[in-house]
Amino acid sequence: MRFDWYQATVKDGSADEVLARLSRVWDLSSIESIRGQNSYTDGARVYRGDSTLARVYWGGQNGCDPHVISSSDSSPEVAQHLRAWHPEHHVTRVDVCEDYNGVGTWDLMYDGLTAFAAKFRLSTELRGDYLDAKKGRTLYLGAPSSVVRGRLYEKGHESGHSDKTWVRFELQVKPKRPAAREYMAKAQPHEAYGLSSWSSALYRYFSDEKIERIRAGTLHAPTDDQRAYQHMVKQYGPLLMRLAASEGVESVLGRLRRDLFSGVGSWKPN
Repeated sequence: MRFDWYQATVKDGSADEVLARLSRVWDLSSIESIRGQNSYTDGARVYRGDSTLARVYWGGQNGCDPHVISSSDSSPEVAQHLRAWHPEHHVTRVDVCEDYNGVGTWDLMYDGLTAFAAKFRLSTELRGDYLDAKKGRTLYLGAPSSVVRGRLYEKGHESGHSDKTWVRFELQVKPKRPAAREYMAKAQPHEAYGLSSWSSALYRYFSDEKIERIRAGTLHAPTDDQRAYQHMVKQYGPLLMRLAASEGVESVLGRLRRDLFSGVGSWKPN
């Protein structure tokens, strides 16, 4: 099992430092400027021949911290060197993959994964040429917006390889919580399976081993009313504390009930 995509924001180095170090990872590699994306104003790529080995973005509303993206065969090396040179980075996406082959591999894994998805009530989607499989098929587990999503695809067909039984399963993880992003900056590829309950169960299904469960989901976003309440507490809290100290807590609560909440039962929003 290995990284097939590694994407992270570096917190302890500049874009120039990151690019210079990454360019030394591969012999005969070069750096060239590219357009920014996703609100980053600046970008550059490390490349060799026709292959992009890593992309780095920075600037704009996202700040000056460099954002590094690598995919496919370069991902394990980018992960290794970021961890050595810039340990204070936060992972925003990783894909981990494992390959299988042999006659009947697709059918065996497809049947097992669809049964697993039904058990855990995961959404599924099948794309590709299902009838004769000349162009390859892909089975997705989980919604596109999910923090953790799986996909099984016919790598032999997709890559044009001579072994058409070659199948790959990838787990894509986009951690939202800061602690999970820090965790994945140090975790081994297989530990990505611990970032959801169903992927933890899937890892045990694959390996018959348990894995540590890490909460990676979306952080709670406060509503407008919750934000307004917090602002009110910050602004008027000191006054209420002074009144409570001089008049007593129950006296202040009684006044609030009388002055503010006496009409709650009949109050209607505008």
